[in-house]
Amino acid sequence: MPASPRLPYPPLVPPRTAPYTPLQLLFLSRLAHLAALCYYARHELTTPERAALVQHALRSTIDDCFAVGLAPELLALLEPDAAGR
Repeated sequence: MPASPRLPYPPLVPPRTAPYTPLQLLFLSRLAHLAALCYYARHELTTPERAALVQHALRSTIDDCFAVGLAPELLALLEPDAAGR
């Protein structure tokens, strides 16, 4: 995550003009929660079964996000260069 909230260049995904639907917000918040769980699973002692369960839930939530129209947001998050910004 950059130290500054502003990126050095324009974002790749234009901002949405309409607000997110409640279902989109649910899946985005679930995605954020599961991403944090995946991070902690990699950096803390956990069982392989728990790590596999979190990975499965994350993949399922990514599929759900695509299904509810959040493809631009997901593609921007999953872009290989996104971590280096």
